[in-house]
Amino acid sequence: MFSVILFLLVLSILVIIHEAGHFLAARSQGVKVEKFSFGFGPKIAGFKRGDTEYLFSLILLGGYVKMAGDEPGTGSGQPWEFLAKSIRQRFLIIFMGPCLNYLLGFLLFWAVFFVGSPTPTSRIG
Repeated sequence: MFSVILFLLVLSILVIIHEAGHFLAARSQGVKVEKFSFGFGPKIAGFKRGDTEYLFSLILLGGYVKMAGDEPGTGSGQPWEFLAKSIRQRFLIIFMGPCLNYLLGFLLFWAVFFVGSPTPTSRIG
């Protein structure tokens, strides 16, 4: 049981960091973010701040960032929609999710090697 809880905790951290990368990049490029969800499926809890609805959903094996105009045919051509942005801007938004996961891995490995681990000692006698 402890293994399942630990797995969900680690996966949750990875999902939040990944989706935060997309979210922060979208906001920095002027894209309106409609929803930021931790988990998917039925909504358990949430709140709205500004134009963004922050959700906590039932199935904790993922998450998503819903941006305005991110599906072909649904946008109105407004400058704050995802598909209205240049290819470079859209690439940056998509790329930042995995990029933050790699950065998290790098920082965690750095911390482990910086702190180190106790060296076993031998006693003869």
